[in-house]
Amino acid sequence: MTGRLQPGRTGFWRLTMIGLSRLGQIRLSLGAHGVALALCAIVLLAGALRVYELDYQSLWSDEVISLKTTDPTRSFREFWDRVLADTHPPIYYLLLRLSSSVFGQSVLAARALSAVLGILTLCAAATLPGSSLSRTARLALPLLIAASPGAAWYDREARSYALLLLLSTVITLASIRFLRAKVQEDCQARHAILMLMVAALLASFTHYFGFLLAAAAVLTCFLLTERRRMAMVAWAGCSLVVSFVPWLAYHFQFIDVGRVTWIRAFPIVASLNCSGRLSVCYPFTC
Repeated sequence: MTGRLQPGRTGFWRLTMIGLSRLGQIRLSLGAHGVALALCAIVLLAGALRVYELDYQSLWSDEVISLKTTDPTRSFREFWDRVLADTHPPIYYLLLRLSSSVFGQSVLAARALSAVLGILTLCAAATLPGSSLSRTARLALPLLIAASPGAAWYDREARSYALLLLLSTVITLASIRFLRAKVQEDCQARHAILMLMVAALLASFTHYFGFLLAAAAVLTCFLLTERRRMAMVAWAGCSLVVSFVPWLAYHFQFIDVGRVTWIRAFPIVASLNCSGRLSVCYPFTC
């Protein structure tokens, strides 16, 4: 196999470079109002992708568990026993139970909550960065989320992943705002670290991977911030640990280990390959 590109691939890359060049010209011609209109168009496009034929496919096993767990006809005690037996923290189940109490239980109603959370993720990506990101980044971030097949797929499932993506987006943007706050912008830095702490706590009680992401974000802020702001970050990190670890110890007493027997050893290389495919294709190809 030679290093020369095939004709078809050469044409593809030529078109890609032309498209990127035109995109740069469009970006330069966009003013403040143009950026706002572009962000609105991205959010509308993402919303259409997430709600189109939302009930086309039937529920799969994990979604069925979500509906059984949050059945509003059960008493709260029965609901809570099912939550404790599950392998995930309770926030998403509480939201879905509230939604089911209002809109009933159906494929469309169960998935609509995730679709709304997915749209809110785009809104957060479009509005939260403010001046902490360049105009190009402010357009690129929501566009990448909107066009991500993985994000669109999980935003259409009656599971906690759409909420986790929303909170992960807020955590990431809050960290950026904190680290980019200038010396004289201590008030902005405090607001950013407060936003980070609240989103980190909610993410931890949404999915246990959310706690890992939150811990990584807090550690990154601590290592990269100025010395005089380290105490602020340390306070946020300690508050997160003190608030979450007691729940962790409590929940592990009730988890049904039979629900995690499907998890097997997965080599690091295979995990990285799966993550790479997930960024450009649907999850079921992993």
